[in-house]
Amino acid sequence: MEKDITLEYAAFLRSFKRNIDVPHSFLLGAGASISSGVQSAYDCIWEWKKDIFLSKNVNSSEYYKNFKDNAVRKSIQKWLDNEGGYPILDSPQEYSFYAENAYPIAEDRRKYFFSLIENIEPYIGYKLLCLLAEHNIVKSVWTTNFDGLIVRAAHQNRLTPIEINLDNVDRIYRNQSSKELLTIALHGDYKFSTLKNTDEELDTQNETFKDHLSNYHIDKNMIVIGYSGRDKSLMDALKETFTKKGSGRLYWCGYGETINSEVSELLLTIRASGREAYYVATDGFDKTMIHLSKSAFEDNPIISLQIDETLKDISENELHNTDFTLNVTKTDKYIKSNLHPIIFPKEVFQFEIDYGNEKPWSFLRMLTKETNTCAIPFKKKVFALGTLSEINATFKNYLRSDIKREAISKKDIENVGAFRALMLQAVLKYFTHDPNIESDNKDKLWMKSSERNIGNISIHKALSLSLFFSNNNDYAYLSFSPTVYLTSPEEIGIKKKQEISKKLLEKLYNNKYDEYLSLWNTLLFENKRLKFEYPLCSGTGFEFQISCNSAYGEINVLDSNFRTYSLPSFDKRKAPFKGVQFLEPQLVFRSKVNDNESRDYHPMRGLTSNRPYDVILNGRIYSNEINLSVICGQKYSNAFYSFLSQLQTKHFTGNINPDYLIDYPGFTSIFNIPINVPYFEDKDNWYNLDFQNDNNLEAHKNALQLARLITSKIDQIANTHTQSTIVIFIPEEWRTFESYIYKGESFDLHDYIKAFAASRGISTQLIREDTLNDSLKCQIYWWLSLSFYVKSFRTPWILNNQEKNTAYAGIGYSISKILDKPEIVIGCSHIYDSNGQGLKYKLSKIDDYYLDKHSNPYLSYNDAFQFGVSIRELFYQSLDKLPERVVIHKRTKFTEDEINGIKTSLNKAGIHRIDFDSKKFFDFIRGERRGCNRMFYPAKGHGIEDEYIEPVLKNLKKASSFIATSQTQAFCCSKSIEELETLNHTGTLNWIRSFENQMDKTNKKLLPIALRKPNMFWYEMSTKNMADFVVNINFDKSLFIAMLDKRSFFDQRMIGFSIKEQYKDENKIFLLALLNNILSMFFIESFGFGRGLGALDLRETKFKKDFKILNPELLSDAQKKEIIKAFQPIFNRDRLPLEKELQQKDRIDFELMLLKIYGLDKYYDTIKQTLLHLYKTRFAVKEKKRKKA
Repeated sequence: MEKDITLEYAAFLRSFKRNIDVPHSFLLGAGASISSGVQSAYDCIWEWKKDIFLSKNVNSSEYYKNFKDNAVRKSIQKWLDNEGGYPILDSPQEYSFYAENAYPIAEDRRKYFFSLIENIEPYIGYKLLCLLAEHNIVKSVWTTNFDGLIVRAAHQNRLTPIEINLDNVDRIYRNQSSKELLTIALHGDYKFSTLKNTDEELDTQNETFKDHLSNYHIDKNMIVIGYSGRDKSLMDALKETFTKKGSGRLYWCGYGETINSEVSELLLTIRASGREAYYVATDGFDKTMIHLSKSAFEDNPIISLQIDETLKDISENELHNTDFTLNVTKTDKYIKSNLHPIIFPKEVFQFEIDYGNEKPWSFLRMLTKETNTCAIPFKKKVFALGTLSEINATFKNYLRSDIKREAISKKDIENVGAFRALMLQAVLKYFTHDPNIESDNKDKLWMKSSERNIGNISIHKALSLSLFFSNNNDYAYLSFSPTVYLTSPEEIGIKKKQEISKKLLEKLYNNKYDEYLSLWNTLLFENKRLKFEYPLCSGTGFEFQISCNSAYGEINVLDSNFRTYSLPSFDKRKAPFKGVQFLEPQLVFRSKVNDNESRDYHPMRGLTSNRPYDVILNGRIYSNEINLSVICGQKYSNAFYSFLSQLQTKHFTGNINPDYLIDYPGFTSIFNIPINVPYFEDKDNWYNLDFQNDNNLEAHKNALQLARLITSKIDQIANTHTQSTIVIFIPEEWRTFESYIYKGESFDLHDYIKAFAASRGISTQLIREDTLNDSLKCQIYWWLSLSFYVKSFRTPWILNNQEKNTAYAGIGYSISKILDKPEIVIGCSHIYDSNGQGLKYKLSKIDDYYLDKHSNPYLSYNDAFQFGVSIRELFYQSLDKLPERVVIHKRTKFTEDEINGIKTSLNKAGIHRIDFDSKKFFDFIRGERRGCNRMFYPAKGHGIEDEYIEPVLKNLKKASSFIATSQTQAFCCSKSIEELETLNHTGTLNWIRSFENQMDKTNKKLLPIALRKPNMFWYEMSTKNMADFVVNINFDKSLFIAMLDKRSFFDQRMIGFSIKEQYKDENKIFLLALLNNILSMFFIESFGFGRGLGALDLRETKFKKDFKILNPELLSDAQKKEIIKAFQPIFNRDRLPLEKELQQKDRIDFELMLLKIYGLDKYYDTIKQTLLHLYKTRFAVKEKKRKKA
């Protein structure tokens, strides 16, 4: 029956476009205002419930602050149900009952609603609704809301709203001009005294409104959106209106696919009377208004442009760029990679052929399959490796040009996928000269003999090969990754391949992984470097070189407790890569001794040594137990019950993955509460499901029958159990029905069940039959126990995060492919708060995207804007208050359209600090420590050519102002000896050669060996270590950052600030002012380390992590000039000790003006006093020691 009243969303948009000549009206409910920041009616109900609960449980307020949290709601509802006298959950009476009980006095209710909408601005949906009204497509807006947003939006968009509410109903009869919008507040308006909230008030609809509603819609279409249908009197009025004879239609736009009974009954009644009424599933008010507007004006480029401008109409955002750099200061350990250095031939053959109607790639593969020739197509040409005679013989019937040699570089191969494929092809064909090895000549090698069988499937040890390129090397790398190759006399399905491969490869931990690769290395290299011509001994000159050694990486471990180990004989040239091992993020638990917080980076150890973070909520918000319900076939029940029961028992690691895994002590011991596993004869909690496939049906129909059988059991459990996770057993015999592709429709049983359960807020856990027999018991029970705990809406730990007003939003994508073609891209936006809590997901179809060459989707501005809308809605649904800062992350780069679309959308929500994952303003550099001052800081008369001489700042002792002048010179050459000889730069050549036979300061190594660095000449000093600003690593009484008179090297006792490329055009005096304001001084003083003698020690890593600068991107050019002007008097005079500096009038004027521009002037006194307190504390220690002496 629901199918008869449902209209597909796309068909609704087409219908609206076709009928823009017919006047429309809108009926708006609370859902239309959520994204403008107005709380929904449903959230109001829960806030009233919370207020009632807390007024009678006054000591519980700390735990019940966020009434949007599911666990809080369940706990409050349980209390209300136990108390009695309150409506049942989600009954139509809840709204009026709780409004009246929370605030019995009408004026108090009016003030409550006023507090919800104070200073709220209409969001994009309201603006676009006014655009439709401006062009006479919409003539009236009826609303149950008190917020006045449609009136405000009308005023802002060149319309005159005719406001009609309960205090002036007679105005509804006035004539309406083309630039007027009729706005009828059915339940009143917050600005006036009369509001409708209580049962008595809501059960009577004003007769004037009712009559006009009925007469008005005889020939006009009404679109209902954001309204739940809770008010009986309004639903009756709609029924009366649309069952009268007339031509106007009713479109009921609901949120999601589910139609509630009141709406369904209304639509069916209207249909039965002969009028048209439809239910349209939408993704919310704002997105629907965007789509309706675009559809209506699709053929009008001027208005379409106006819509785009409306979407882009924003005020300035504070957009932050989160820096991500790796600073390797020392080597604590080495890690071995799977990368073998490879050098490619310097030439290839190139020619043209006639493909006819053949596809180039498959045609070339077919022609060269049984030959030694390797060939690929690129830009209508063929590039090949092989002998000239064989190429001529292979392509003689298709050649359209001469065959000639063409140079090819490492850069060409790196940048062109076809060239990479050509080189891999040649390497694979070379390796298959060994009769024991076979290849697909694409990216895989395998051993001819199988190592084992699973049924009729043979398992072969295999390698996956790929090429990796680094900017720092003259060679590339050949990557070897362990894999398996499967053969069988019958076709092996993709699922089966994935299952077997996963099972065999997921347990390849480091030592096994290394063994696997060592086996292949012995087989392929025989422990020596490969140097071969392709084809072998052919005289072509196409030479490959592959090292038998894999590359290493130098790792800097950021853990003060880590014991560094060094390898005295290790050749550092084998370690071209550098990395940083960060400390694991600290997790917060509850102590076993008291309710204090306890920290550990290891989640399992943290739980066994402490208690779960939310243990104090047991018996308050949460129940004192966790319950499971089970769906399982009867013949598997005994075994499955036995498996689940072992959640309660101990399981030992068996020395598997000992670096991470610890013994599993049992569920109750870990989580401090019991888990109730139902007995398989308990019919209330254990549901038998015995599926028999129907041989008369096609496989896809059997699969759907199975899926519907499972979901019917889930519904059955959900109707009787409010707090349990449903565990579903998936036997091997169902494998045939777990997925299919039929006539372009794809199906996956796991995804079907998860989507069904998620739409109803039900937690599920699917467990496959092979899990019962898996040997990794300890790992499995840890995984399951955590899953059951979290799926009960509990929190085992939170992140140790200091940024309490930050939330995180992630963007992910799912690309559905049918017959290898991208069909549908689904975007998933998800959010969580600074503790990692409040996780919410939202799926949306993406309309306008593009795919890069790796099939990564990127959003258009409009889709990015709509993603921002989704994220906003999730914030309003999930968090008790909007975050001040949002960090947005995804696995691919952000395009300008994505940044601007999301930024615009979130700005409308009042979120102004938005961080994207990219770069900041400065690179922070420690002063140069090259190791041989006599060479790199030459004395006068050195004879070196000027272009290799750069300025050097040795110290800031003589810098009395903010300008630092270089005092000496540095030798800086990055050219090779050959280049210098070609240029005839004899002065530089003589200087380098004069040091070639000199020893280092230990008198143990020649300088060319002692000064050797990866990817640098031994005599080279990198210009990357030059700076624009510097700061001492030791401060005394004056806190300042100096500007270099010209970009220079600087001594190792200083830290440099190098302006990033994109900010090179900024005025340096302006940046100097931002670097030397009171906030910057505060940051330096607060993160510096006092040595006890008044000195303040600073580290480059602390600057990278903790130093902040006021964002220059927020300022106009006029504001920047104002800042420079105010800073100029300070810049022109000598610096002073901090206490005296802060007393100067020019300094006070500058600080107040700067902070006022950023809206921070009210914090000036607090910042100043705190800075002085820190400063005096540092010197108090020194003074105390002096007196003691």
